[in-house]
Amino acid sequence: MEIFTKESIEQAVHRINENPSLIKGRESKDYDLLMGNGKTYPPILVLSEANKILGGEAISLSDFNNNTRRAFDILRNFGFNVIKKRDTSLSPVKFDYQKFLRACSAANLHISENLAIRFISSLLTKPFVVLTGLSGSGKTKLALAFAKWLTNESSKTATKIFSLGDEIKSNRVSYIVTATDKVAVTFTQVESG
Repeated sequence: MEIFTKESIEQAVHRINENPSLIKGRESKDYDLLMGNGKTYPPILVLSEANKILGGEAISLSDFNNNTRRAFDILRNFGFNVIKKRDTSLSPVKFDYQKFLRACSAANLHISENLAIRFISSLLTKPFVVLTGLSGSGKTKLALAFAKWLTNESSKTATKIFSLGDEIKSNRVSYIVTATDKVAVTFTQVESG
């Protein structure tokens, strides 16, 4: 086994992107390497391809004495993020829809409690909602009130609500937080990637 470099790992990811068939048969059951582009990769496969780039041979988990910790430490020491698939230890986020109703009122938009719950539930189920209606019916105001409710404008310094790798579950699908900062969060659907 060669001594890995950050560049060799990045080149390995690039190689896998160019040839996705490399993943077939090398999928990871429990962990993924989460890259900045939001894509996930089997960590051992990435290390195997990096080893080949450095002039070595293909490697497998057995080359790490069947211990993922050593392999993952290599990736983490270079600043890469290895995440557990379907981590159930995350606590659910409690949404106070009453605050959302107050944010709507502050935006001079008066909606029913039922509509607020349906709107929030729709956004939790899918990453988008299509609002239709006549001009001036409040579609934009609803979106702005929701954004204001999420961003908590009253605080001077924004804090992250989501962390990279967090999993948000619904009854039918799960989402992984693939990018986050103090302004936005990006989700990737687990089942479809």
